[in-house]
Amino acid sequence: MSTWTHIAGCIRFDGIPSLGGPLSTMHGMKDHLGATCSFDDDEDAWDKCSVPCGSEGSLQYKIIRAGDGMVLWTVAIWGDLRDYDNVEAVQKWFDRITTDSQALIRTAIMHVQVGESEPVIMQWKPKE
Repeated sequence: MSTWTHIAGCIRFDGIPSLGGPLSTMHGMKDHLGATCSFDDDEDAWDKCSVPCGSEGSLQYKIIRAGDGMVLWTVAIWGDLRDYDNVEAVQKWFDRITTDSQALIRTAIMHVQVGESEPVIMQWKPKE
């Protein structure tokens, strides 16, 4: 029987496009979040995958341009990772993308559950 890890999250990034910066473009955001892979992808895509990944593919995300106000991007995150139970690696990825000096976070939260175990809630908190 397989172990499944279910992930759902949302991160809202602030930014002002006219000021530029690495996270002001779609390409910059994809670089920041990392490369994903899916079950049907070729070996090259699997080799480049840099986000938490199970035996049938990685977590996925969709970057949504929120508008021209302070909230620039909303990122929806999800995944059903087969044969994967490394909550620490998911936490490291979440911490990296939310604490990077280039990232201006408005809000961020992720729900991670391995099998039937107690869910782990990851929440970004501003530095005091």
